[in-house]
Formats: sequence, C-alpha cells, structure tokens
Amino acid sequence: MEKMACSKYILEYLKAEGIDCVFGVPGGGNDEICYAFHEVPELKFILVKHEQNGVFMATGYALASGKPCAVTATSGPGSWNVLAGLDVAYMNSVPVLAICGETATDGWGRGGWQDSSGWGPRTVSQQKAFEGCVKWRATVDRASEIETAMKGAFSAMLTGRKGPAQIQIPVDVQREIVEASLPEPGECRTSCRERGDPELIERAAALLVHAKSPAILAGWGVIESGASLELKELAELLAAPVATTFRGKGAFPEDHLLALGVSGSMGHETADKYLTAENVDVLLGVGAIFSQMTTIGWKPNYGGRKIIQVDIDPQEIGKVYPVEVGIVGDAKMVLLDMVEEIKRLLRGEERSKHPRLAELSRFKKELQYYSEPAMFSDNVPVKPQRALKELRDALPRDAIVFTDCGNNCMWTERFFQAYIPRTIIFDGITHMGWTTAGVIGAKIAVPDKVVVTILGDGSFSMNCQDVKTADIYGVPVIWFILNDGALGAIRHRQMVMPGRKLQEYVKLDTDNMDFVKFAESCGVRGERCEKPSEIKPAVRRAIESDEPTVLDVVVDRDEPHPGISALAKMVKH
Repeated sequence: MEKMACSKYILEYLKAEGIDCVFGVPGGGNDEICYAFHEVPELKFILVKHEQNGVFMATGYALASGKPCAVTATSGPGSWNVLAGLDVAYMNSVPVLAICGETATDGWGRGGWQDSSGWGPRTVSQQKAFEGCVKWRATVDRASEIETAMKGAFSAMLTGRKGPAQIQIPVDVQREIVEASLPEPGECRTSCRERGDPELIERAAALLVHAKSPAILAGWGVIESGASLELKELAELLAAPVATTFRGKGAFPEDHLLALGVSGSMGHETADKYLTAENVDVLLGVGAIFSQMTTIGWKPNYGGRKIIQVDIDPQEIGKVYPVEVGIVGDAKMVLLDMVEEIKRLLRGEERSKHPRLAELSRFKKELQYYSEPAMFSDNVPVKPQRALKELRDALPRDAIVFTDCGNNCMWTERFFQAYIPRTIIFDGITHMGWTTAGVIGAKIAVPDKVVVTILGDGSFSMNCQDVKTADIYGVPVIWFILNDGALGAIRHRQMVMPGRKLQEYVKLDTDNMDFVKFAESCGVRGERCEKPSEIKPAVRRAIESDEPTVLDVVVDRDEPHPGISALAKMVKH
C-alpha cells in the first residue's frame, strides 16, 4: 500500500481498470483531480467545450470499445451539465463513471461556493439529482472511503446489466493523503458470466426444434455479450429468420439470407410483416426489451404465438409480453448452451435447404429489402435513401457509424445496411445532438476504424461546439449531415397527423449557418454535397484525408420516411 493524495489515487485506480483517457472540464470543485493528471502521465485528459459533451464522448468511447470510461466536472453547474448527458449512458446500459467535485466540507450548507451538498436551505443536492440517472453513486466525505467507493462504482458499472456510476468528492477530501491498495480488477468483482437454468434451456431448445415457423429477435444484449457468432449458428441450425431491434442492428449480418432487418415502424417491412403471431409459432427474443418502437406500439399479435425471452435482467422477462419460457442469463452463455442442446435434438438433421429459405428469399424480394427504388434515385435534391446508400458504399464494412435523433436515425434504421456487431450505435432514448460529441470519444477508443455520425442539421446545430475539440486533438471523425433545413421529423409528423396544418405549427425551419464555413472556422475540413454523384467521392476524400470532416449533404425536405404515418399514430406524446 502506498500513501498518496486522494486525487492521485482516483486516477491510479482508473489506470488500473484499463482506462486510458478522461474527458472533462476543470473547475474549483475538481481542481485537485485535474492537477493530479501530471502525476499519472499514462492517463490522458481531454478538455471538452462543455461538460455534457464530455459525458457524450465518454459514452461514445465505451459503446465503441466495450470498455468503461470516465468524465470529470466541477461542483454545482459543472455537475448539472454532466447529469444532463448521463441519460444516454443510463438508458443504454453504458459503463461511464462521472467523477464530480464538490465544495469543501466546511462550506456545506453555509453558502459555500457552488455548494451542491444538499445541506441547508436552497442548497441543491447532487445526491438526489444523480440517484435517478445512475446505477450506483456515493458521496466520499473522508479520504479513507475512496477505495471502497471506487470498488463499488466499478462493480456496479460492470456486473449484471451495465450502467453509469457517480462519485461526488469535496475538494478538501481530494487533497487528503490516503493509504489504500490498487487491487487487480478481477479481485474486486465477479468476472463470471451467468448461465441460464439448464432445464429452461432444454425446454426452449425443444420448442424451437419442433416449431413449424420459428423466428428470432436480437437486441443490444447480443452485441454487449459478444454473442453474434452463437446467434448466427443457432439461426442456421434452425433455418430461423432473424430480426433485430434498432440497437441490435449489426448483431446479425443484414446481408445474410436469414436476415429480416430491423423490427419496428421505421424499420423493415420484412421484419414487421414476418414477426406476427399468425406467422411465427415460436419467437426467441435475446437481449431485447420489446420496446414501443420495436413492437410498433406493443401490437397484441407481435412476435409469435409462444415467446422465449432471454435477458441478463430478470425484471425484463415478461415485462411486456407473456413468455412461454423466460431465461435469465448472459446472452452468449445461454446461446452456447442452447446451440449444444439443439444439435443434440436435431441428431444431424440438416436444415440448410429447408423450404422456408426459398420462401424467405421470395418474401424479401417482394418487399424490396434494401432495394427500394428511392435508394437508386438520381433526383435533386438528394433522396435521403440514396444518400445513405452512397455513404454505405463508400465506407468499409467495419466502419463505426453513429446515428442521432430525428429523421436521420429513421433513415439509417431502414436504409443503411449493417454487417458487424458494434458498428451501428444508436441511442435508444434519442438524445438530440449527442453523437456530435459521441463520435469523438469513439474514434479515440478505436483509432484504427473509420468513425462517422449520421445526423440532421438540427442535431448538429444543437451541439457542434466540440468540433473544435476534434481539431485540437487531431481526431479524424466524419459528421455526415442530412440537411433538410428543418426539424424534419416533427415537420413530417405534422403533415400526416389528422386535423393538423403545418402552417399553423410553430416554426420548424432551422435557417442554418453555413456548415462548411463553420467547419473551416474550427480548423477542420468541410464539403457540401448537392447531387447523389457527389456523396461517395466526398466521403472517400474525408477518409483519405485523415482529418475531421463535416459533410453537408442537402436532402429532399419533402421526402417522408415510409413509416412516418405509423409513427405518428403510435407515439402518443
């Protein structure tokens, strides 16, 4: 055990857990932590323009890499800015540690500078504010507690369903000398994966093998557990078609014969028409929560007549639809065991030429799966469908692609094909503008991959200040803006909602700045694309330049997503 300042101990602990960078903004409340970075040179500090963007970058880092990340901010307003960005990590089960400073303890409840201890009248409380947006949190008011707090934070973030944690630590406590150990991560929490109940796995396997029309729905849990190979093997053994949730996009290759695409009103007709109780007798749902968007408003006949649900979180089992078999466990472990049991039951039976495969191929062709005419349109303004096809064709298969909130994510869901797990990153809560910063964290995490965000002009404008951060640190990401000059998703929704007149709604035109000039003012590349033929070369130039690049792609503002009417009826808020 070594004696050191509490502030240095925190950074040494992060390093021991494999974290190599921390995003944040220095301030009085986290002053000692920020000063300690010079003593831990292996840990890089990334100065961001806004604390909320620091959280988004840490979240992007964790989503792209599968590893935890951290953000730090000062007390009071700095911490509130962190809180405003933690919803993405919390709602999407992402391990992000927020290390928030606090006023010195002798100022608590006495009008201390930026006091957020919750003591005294009119003193805001970090504890109460953060409790609803993290999996675990602690206020460390004595240095002797820091080891226990760090262990608790990482254990909570990385076991079971993952999620963010927060530590609040006063600046005077940061200065205190602590004598504490830095144990190996494996010594502080379980590293085992939870296997499913063997009897339930046997029942589930038997149901699937004897089903006349089985199908599979894969969610983010498949990607998070690294279970895509097991999913593919199981699907091929059964000749069972596979749909994914939007967050699960990429868990199963969308160019596979058995792929149905994304389930949901903004996803693929192939998935939506196939996954019904009339068509599917047994549905296996793995790592999917059967959300409103996935199930098109929780349709009564969604999925299959019998549902098998696998999830790491027991509270998700049967939450939306009754289940025939509910299995709590890690997706990879459960699918491994299920594959072995299915092989035993099949006894060498080969289903690679099952009649269902030819029927499925015809079905997908009839519904124009990834071949809708608009994807090949030469119209100007550019059809969004064509813009995404051009982008897909220009990118390597393993490029990491984020998508934001609004029309851009809906277009991506249906018209951007995914092949590899963890290459499509979508925020299930659709926090507008978050990917503008999130992609920077992702690229820092996986510097050998091409990293892009598909976002709208509204999303980009809302949160673009950290484009300059990409320039400062030399992070070559691509912002692919689908620019329709409006808050397009809301605009199109007004156009299809009964009794609504677009001209009577509040202003939706965004009156954008010149995105190319903005990019240049930040020291990064900028290009504007107005014709379909201009997009692919522009994307390739961006990749070859190895510089941050803003691509302003002007798209047809009057082209509605095919599912917009269904969305308007489904979403009641």
